[in-house]
Amino acid sequence: MDSIIKIVIPGHPVVLKNSKNLVPVGITKSGKTRSIPIPNKNVAEYMERAISNIKDKLPRGFQPIDCPISLKIISFGAWKRSSENIPDASNLYQAPEDILQAAGVIVNDRQVEDHDGSRRVCMCDTCGDRGTFKAGPRKGQTRPDCGAVKKCPYERVEIDMTIL
Repeated sequence: MDSIIKIVIPGHPVVLKNSKNLVPVGITKSGKTRSIPIPNKNVAEYMERAISNIKDKLPRGFQPIDCPISLKIISFGAWKRSSENIPDASNLYQAPEDILQAAGVIVNDRQVEDHDGSRRVCMCDTCGDRGTFKAGPRKGQTRPDCGAVKKCPYERVEIDMTIL
């Protein structure tokens, strides 16, 4: 197996599962409102930027891949392992797959056979940008975070795609 494409999507990794709004689109025969889920504004903007970024980097004349692939998705986020708001690793796969399809890298995200080596990285646990307390009872101790949660310049999603 040879890696054919490495892609980096900058920014806070998003989860589509919990980031949708229901939009009414009509009334059913029984009189109930029919709604469809759409990504919220922040997720839609993130996906738009990511798709544009990937399209700009594809070589001229690139044809979407139409055979089975393996994806290694590493989501680097400003999370702490001890936090209750850390996303499930498996929920971090859907957005990058949808982005690859929308950007024309792959024909359909059903081509993904596995996510071998995929994981999430809790960057706040090892952040080197955390300062130390300057005064008080904790003077000299490392701060619990750098203060850049969801604004961390190092957040990203790295994708390594392999044709099977």
